[in-house]
Amino acid sequence: MSSRSGYKLTEIGEIPEDWRLDRFSNAVGVNPPRSLVLGEKYPFIPMDALSTDSPMVSYVESRIWNRSSGSKFQNGDVLLARITPSAENGKTTLVHHLEGDGKGFGSTEFIVLSPKPGAIEDSRFIYYLTKLEAVRNQAIQRMTGSTGRQRIPAEAFDDIPCAIPPVSEQNKISSILSTVDEAIQKTDEIITNTQQLKKGLMHQLLTNGIGHTGFKETEIGRIPEGWRVVSIGGISKVVRGSTPRPAGDPRYFGGELPWITVSELTKDKNIYLVETGARITEEGARRSRNIRPGTLLLGNSGFSLGVPKITKISGYINDGIAAFLDISPELDTLFMYYCLASLTQYFRFVIARGVDQPNLNTTLISKVKIQLPPLLEQKEIAEKLSAIDHRLQNEEKRLETLRFLKKGLMQDLLTGKVRVKVD
Repeated sequence: MSSRSGYKLTEIGEIPEDWRLDRFSNAVGVNPPRSLVLGEKYPFIPMDALSTDSPMVSYVESRIWNRSSGSKFQNGDVLLARITPSAENGKTTLVHHLEGDGKGFGSTEFIVLSPKPGAIEDSRFIYYLTKLEAVRNQAIQRMTGSTGRQRIPAEAFDDIPCAIPPVSEQNKISSILSTVDEAIQKTDEIITNTQQLKKGLMHQLLTNGIGHTGFKETEIGRIPEGWRVVSIGGISKVVRGSTPRPAGDPRYFGGELPWITVSELTKDKNIYLVETGARITEEGARRSRNIRPGTLLLGNSGFSLGVPKITKISGYINDGIAAFLDISPELDTLFMYYCLASLTQYFRFVIARGVDQPNLNTTLISKVKIQLPPLLEQKEIAEKLSAIDHRLQNEEKRLETLRFLKKGLMQDLLTGKVRVKVD
């Protein structure tokens, strides 16, 4: 088989003619010697400070070095988690901005990788290369040790081939990928800040309302004078879904009717449920409960306990979901959604506490008291909070797009499939 113009065939496929193929450990320093002064304090990076998708660490500690303290490294090194499950999860970081002499140490479960003159000289390129699935998977396949405590041995890199571009191209590729990572980090920060804003705004609006100056003390706390306290059961009918038994029976499952399970409530942070991939048969539907578009749902068990969702589809709900029917005309469904969202922790740790498998029944839910502003104010509050949610959803979509872009760029640029122009 011949290769295309400007490329050559190797054991890992086509690579550019001016790139060379070598073993990873020949191109990169593996656990290079680093000297620290015994008894001195240095920056310390623990395993849980590493991210699975960012070159940045979340924090750095300060500890005193002794000879058995852990792996030693310096600015410009790359730390690769070698123990399961951190290795499989892709925990890796690029060491930089260490204070003092730029040296530090960390978990004993790190493999330290460093640039090597005449080979891979850009430490950022090392970082991205270790994140490339083809390289990482080969390292993971060479893990040794007992189940649950398997580790990537340092010598695993003696057998892993990698394509090495000229240093100028290493730098250009790394700069492009770093720019995407910076955009990912900034978007992550925007999401975090917006989530904090939403949390504070939700508390403010659901307790103080809009423009009130007079307040009163009630059984659920201080609320504006014009608001009421009502039980959930007094403004809606709370019913539970139903799951045909036995689970998985082809008489009931795998048909053509939408089947809504608890996993649909937690698979994303969107307010609305717009689709479900699960299906139920007509016979299964007769043994379940049908709900219409616009119905407010609440998880009543497991990971979805206390998680609300408004469905935009009709379908049938399983017994891990409660539905709110016959909602009073004085209650706005979206406002009720935010009330329930503010009560998630209350549902989990107060109402459902003290049992091995916490769950909410319809009686418990119906007895919960909530604040009820006038309908117009409910709508205004819901509109303000949904605007924040809309902003969050846009940023999360942007983050997903950036991560997808990064994955594609890594595959194209690190293999030489797409060349970059070097000034």
